[in-house]
Amino acid sequence: MQQAHGGERPGIMTICVEPSFAVRWLVLRLARFRELHPEIDLRLSPTAALADFARGYVDAAIRHGRGGWAGLRVDRLQSAPAFPVCSPGLLAAGPPLRQPADLRHHTLLHEQSHAHWPGWLAAVGAEELDVTRGPSFDDGYLRLAAAEAGQGVALADDALAASGLAEGG
Repeated sequence: MQQAHGGERPGIMTICVEPSFAVRWLVLRLARFRELHPEIDLRLSPTAALADFARGYVDAAIRHGRGGWAGLRVDRLQSAPAFPVCSPGLLAAGPPLRQPADLRHHTLLHEQSHAHWPGWLAAVGAEELDVTRGPSFDDGYLRLAAAEAGQGVALADDALAASGLAEGG
C-alpha cells in the first residue's frame, strides 16, 4: 500500500472484489480488520470485472481462480475445494441426494462458464450426468441464493457457503 501511494500512507485502501465474495465472506470480517488496523479505511469496489491497476485507483484485488493473470502478482489466500449445496427444503421435498449420481434428478445451478460441474463430477466418478442444462449466474451470490431458495443444487466453497451453512439455510 505504501508503494502504491508513493511511500505515503493516506489511510485508505481500495479493494476490487467479486460481489459474492464481498457479501458472503469479506464484509463479515471487516469489523475484525478495523479492530486490528483502525488507521486504514477500506473502500470496497464490488465488481466481476478484473481490476485495471493502470487506469483505476485500486490497491488490491481479490479474485476466485487459479491465478496466472498476466502482469499481476498473485498470492493464494486459500484453497477452497468445491462441494454441492442446496436448501433443506429441496432435500425434504425432492428425490434423495445420497450419492453424486442422485444429482441427475435435480437442477444443477451453474456459474456463467458451466466449467465447474464437469470437473467436480469427474473427480467423484459421476461423469455420465448431463451438465449442459440448468440456469447459470454471473455471480456466485446469486447462484447460492437460488440454491437457498430451493431452485437446485450449486457448487460452493467454504468462503461462499459458510454463513448459509451456519444458519442452516
